[in-house]
Amino acid sequence: MTCCRPNTVRFVLGFSTASLFPETVAHQCQNFFYYCFLWISPGTSLDFDTHPTRAYGARSAAFAWANASNSATGVVLIEKFTNDHISSTEFRKGAPSTRPWGLFMPECPFCRVSHQVKAQHANNQRLNLDCDCGARASSVRQPARVEQVMANHYVYPFPCDLEDGITWKLGMQTLTGRWTSTPRSLRGSAPHKTDRT
Repeated sequence: MTCCRPNTVRFVLGFSTASLFPETVAHQCQNFFYYCFLWISPGTSLDFDTHPTRAYGARSAAFAWANASNSATGVVLIEKFTNDHISSTEFRKGAPSTRPWGLFMPECPFCRVSHQVKAQHANNQRLNLDCDCGARASSVRQPARVEQVMANHYVYPFPCDLEDGITWKLGMQTLTGRWTSTPRSLRGSAPHKTDRT
């Protein structure tokens, strides 16, 4: 979905997934269009006009209430501002045990898979990550470039390979991994880079 003036694209709205049935996001896209171009709900806490394209707030309002589509795919917004600056962000619902801070579960750098990693709250802002291979990352903080915009909904740069390192330990060995918003199946076959210490 794009918003255009003559010879100008102001923003592009898309979805970060390998496949998507249009029916799963049709209602939310209709709401997005409504919030962005036609109407602002009286009493809403979102101020759409503070953002140059109004699309940023409209995305949050339209997709935050749609648990089904937003838990399966991220909503990507690419915006072009008047100074030709390009912004690309992803909005996604988070669940601490399966998608902490809206991000995919990180790969364990020891066994190179993420499907064996489990997350548990260490406290309100930190997680403990445990892998079935025995590796553990303790007291992992919310990445710095991830912003919580609503309850359990987050925005971060897209594409997202965050610099925040995750220190994993297995016995006496220590490896550092990273967060990503893209699962390996969409990244290709290249292994995720880790640092050995």
